[in-house]
Amino acid sequence: MAIISAAVESNGWVLQLVVSGGAGGFSDYALDPDAATPAVVVRSAHAGFVQAGGVAVPGSMARAIPATTALRLPVNPASPNTPVIDETDLGGGQRRVRLALANHVYATDTGVTLDVRAGWRSGEGAATGIAVTNGSTLAAPVPIFRWAELQFRVATGSFRLSLIVASHHPNGFQPVAGVKFTATDGVGMKTAWTTALGTETSYGDALRCYHVDIDPATATALTAGLLRCDAEVYPWLGAMRSTDPAGTRSMTDLRIVGRGSGAETPLVVGHDPAGDRYSSQWVYVDAANGTTLASAAMVATSLAGAKAVSPASRPANVTTAMQALYLQNRTLPAANGGSSFSRSCDGARIVLAPGVSVYGTATVTSGQNTGEIPLIIQGDPDDSDPRANCILRSGTSAPTTRASRASWKDLTIEIGQATLQTSAVFGWIDNCTVRGKAGFETSTSSLTNTGHTAGTQAFSVVNSRWWRAGIGMDTSQLRMGLIRNCEFSRLARGFAILTSRFIGLEDDTVSNQSAIGHLPVTSDLGGREDVFFAYNDLRGVRTRAIQLSFPSAALAGTIWPSYRRNVILGNVFEMQAPTGTQPFFAVGEGGVTSAHYNIIENNSFFGERVNAWYNDPGACDSSQNGDLICNRQANNAYDRNATKHDNFLDGACAGNGFGGYRPWLTGGWSAYMGVMHEGNWDGGRAASDIGAFRYWFRGLRSVQTTVATAPGVVDDRSVFGSNNGGGDYRPSAGSPLLGRMAGSNTDRDLNGNVRAVGSPAGAFEAAGMGLGLEPAPGRHGLASTAPGLSTAAGLVPADARHGHLVRSPAVAALTLLAPAEGSHASRTSTTALLLSVGVAPAPAAHLLLTRSPTLEPGGAVLVPGQATHAMGTATALLSLPVAGVGARRLAVGPELRTGFARLG
Repeated sequence: MAIISAAVESNGWVLQLVVSGGAGGFSDYALDPDAATPAVVVRSAHAGFVQAGGVAVPGSMARAIPATTALRLPVNPASPNTPVIDETDLGGGQRRVRLALANHVYATDTGVTLDVRAGWRSGEGAATGIAVTNGSTLAAPVPIFRWAELQFRVATGSFRLSLIVASHHPNGFQPVAGVKFTATDGVGMKTAWTTALGTETSYGDALRCYHVDIDPATATALTAGLLRCDAEVYPWLGAMRSTDPAGTRSMTDLRIVGRGSGAETPLVVGHDPAGDRYSSQWVYVDAANGTTLASAAMVATSLAGAKAVSPASRPANVTTAMQALYLQNRTLPAANGGSSFSRSCDGARIVLAPGVSVYGTATVTSGQNTGEIPLIIQGDPDDSDPRANCILRSGTSAPTTRASRASWKDLTIEIGQATLQTSAVFGWIDNCTVRGKAGFETSTSSLTNTGHTAGTQAFSVVNSRWWRAGIGMDTSQLRMGLIRNCEFSRLARGFAILTSRFIGLEDDTVSNQSAIGHLPVTSDLGGREDVFFAYNDLRGVRTRAIQLSFPSAALAGTIWPSYRRNVILGNVFEMQAPTGTQPFFAVGEGGVTSAHYNIIENNSFFGERVNAWYNDPGACDSSQNGDLICNRQANNAYDRNATKHDNFLDGACAGNGFGGYRPWLTGGWSAYMGVMHEGNWDGGRAASDIGAFRYWFRGLRSVQTTVATAPGVVDDRSVFGSNNGGGDYRPSAGSPLLGRMAGSNTDRDLNGNVRAVGSPAGAFEAAGMGLGLEPAPGRHGLASTAPGLSTAAGLVPADARHGHLVRSPAVAALTLLAPAEGSHASRTSTTALLLSVGVAPAPAAHLLLTRSPTLEPGGAVLVPGQATHAMGTATALLSLPVAGVGARRLAVGPELRTGFARLG
C-alpha cells in the first residue's frame, strides 16, 4: 500500500489522498491528532512577519497542520444514524480518501508537503516529504483590530495610542509580531513601534492591548490642530493591515473621517501644546446664584478665571453658558489641512457647580460651531466627588442647543421626560453615572435626538455606569463606537465593548436584561464588521447575552448576509434563571448566513448554551447552504455548544422528502469538523438531549462530553449551580477545564493572571496558583497588573470581586501588616493593604454601586459605612469583615447587611 497523490481541496481544510489498497472504515484511521507526533501532518510555509530590533520585518511562518478525522458522506435520510466514510473506489486498486485538517491551508501557502506515520491507515507505512498539490482558494486572514481610545480628545503634551488586536494565528500568547503607530499634522510625522502586549490603564482598567506614547514635541514638533494617528498591524502570518489602507495619511476632512465606523479609520487627536487652541474657554455654571442673561464676560481662559466671575454674573444653566460662548465669537484658525471656524467653542469647558443643573429653556443663537473637538460639560474638578455631586438633569422640554459635538465628564446625568440635548451628533461620556430622572426612570427620551451622517459612529462611553433608565447604550441616536470599563443594565451596542460589567436584574429592576451587541441591522451601521467584545463580565444575564446583527449580502459583498472578523475574547457569561429559551448567542441559527474569519476565544459560558456554528436555513429547500469559513474557536468553556448541519431531524421540514434531514447542508462543515477549533470544553449541561446537535470532531485538545458534566469551578452560581448569580468560575483542582490551552490572543485572564501553555479553557486561570498561594478572588479584576495573593495559612485578600469602580484600596482586617497588590479590583489604581486588627476604613469610594466611602470595623465594633449614595439610598451600610468573606454587592433599601450579605 502507498500514497499515490495528495492534494488540498479548494476549501483549504480537506486533504484528499489517493492510496492503493482496499476499502477502509472509520476504525481503520488512527490519526491521533493530539499526539506529540500526529499520524498525518501537512507542512507548509506562509509569508508574514517576525520581530527584529524592536520592529516587525518580513519573515515566514512554518506550519504543521495535523489531519484530525476521516470525513463521512452527507447523511442518508434512509439510515441517518449510520455514518458512511467518504472513500471512493477509483478502480485499478486505487481509492480516494478525504481527511479533515485541523487548520486551513491558504492559497498563498508554499512548499506544501505531507508526513505520515506508520499505521495512520490500516496497512499503510510511514513516509515523509510527500508533495501536496495546493488547490486552496482561501485567502489568509488579516488581523482584526479596533481603537481602544476616545476619538477627538485634547492632548496638551504626550498622548497614548492604544489598539486592541486579535489574529487567527497568534504566536504563543502574542496576537501579532508588532504594531507601528504614527501621528502626523500633514507635514511632520512621529512614529513608534511596539512588539508586545502591554497593560493600558488610561481608562481605569488594565486592558491588554498594543499601545505607545507619542510625544509631539520631540525633534520636529507637530503643529497644533487635528492630528491624524494610524496603526499598521503586522501579523505572524499574512499581510499587514492598516487603519490607512490607501497609505496616503490624508488630512482631508479629519473631523468627519475620524467618525468612521470601520476598523480602518484613523484616530484623531486635538493637539494643543500651548493650551490656547482648544483649552482656553471656561464657563462656570452656578444654578443657585447665576443669571439667565448671557454675556461674553462669563467666559474666561481658565477655571479659576471663570470662578472669579461674581456669582450673580455666572450663567445659571448650560444653554446660557453656550450662548455666552456664542457671544464671545472666538475664531478657530485653520490648521493641519482643516478650515477655520467662527464662533468656535471647540474644547470649551462648561463646568457645573455641585448640585443640580439643567440645560435651561433659552435658545442658543444659530451659528455656533464645534468644528473639530467637542464642547465638554463637566463637574467641578475642585469638588471632592464631582461625579456624585454635580448632577445634570433633563427638563420638561428639549433645549435648543447648537453644539453638534458635545461630551460629558465627571457628572451624574439624569435622563428622561425630555431629550437632554438637541444637536449633539458626536461626543463621549467619561466617568459619568447615567440614570433615569426621578419619576421618569422608564422614559425612553433620548440623550440626544439629532440625525447623523450615514455610516458614521457618534458616541463613546468610558469609565461610566448607565443604569436605572428607560434607554441604554443601544439607541440609533447614540450609535456607539467604544464602550470601555463601564457598567450597564440594558443592551449596549458598540464596535468595541471592553472590560465592562453587566448589572443584573437583582441590582436594577428597570433593566431589560440584555447585555451587549452590534448595532441593529436596520440601521446603516447594522452588523458592522471588525467588532470586539472583550474582557467583559456578563454574569447574571437572564436572556441572550450577545445580540449579533448581520449586514445584508449586498452590503457585505457575500452570497448570504455576513458576520465577518468579529472577536469575542476573554469574557465570562453566566445565565441566571429564568432562562427562557435563549442561548448566550447564535451564529447561523434561524437563517442562512456567511460567517468568515471570526474569533471566539477564552470565554466561560455557564448556565446556557451557545449556538455556534449553526447552518440552519429557515426554509427547507436545497438551494440554501450557509457559509462558515475560517472561524477560530479556541480555549472556551461551554455548558453546551450546539451546532446544526445535515443530520438533524426538524419537524418543520418533514415534507421536504428527506424526513426532516438536510443532506445538502455541508457549507458549514469546516466548523462541524472542528477546523480552527482547539482547547474547548463542552460539558453538555444545557441540553436535555446531549446526543443532539453535536460536532463530528470537536477540535484539538477539546472535549465534547457524552453525559452532562459539571465544569469543576470554585462557585457555580448559574442555573446549573446555586442560581444566585455572581459565581466564581475559576477552575478547581481536578477540573476538566485544566490543561487545554496551547496559545491565545491574550496573555492574561480576566483577573489579570498570566496565561501559559497548559492554562485552562475559559476566562480564568485556576484557583490555587502555586505552592500555598491562592489568587485573590478578584472576579472583576480587569485592572490587575499582578495577582493579589493569599496563603493557605490564613492570609485573606480584600475581596474586591465586584470592585469595578474601585478607585482606592479595599481594606480587610488581618493579624499582620502585609501588602496585597490590589490589582484585581477592576479600577483600583493603588495598592490594597491588609492591615492589622483595628484598622477600620475601607475607602472603596466607588465599590460597584457606592459613591462615597464604605467603612469596615476594626475589632468587633460595627462602624457605619457612609454609603449615602449607594444605589440611590441615603441609608448607611454596616459591614463586618470576616476572614475570607467580603460583601459581594452593596445593600439596596433601608435594611442593614453584614459582610456576609449579597445584593439579591
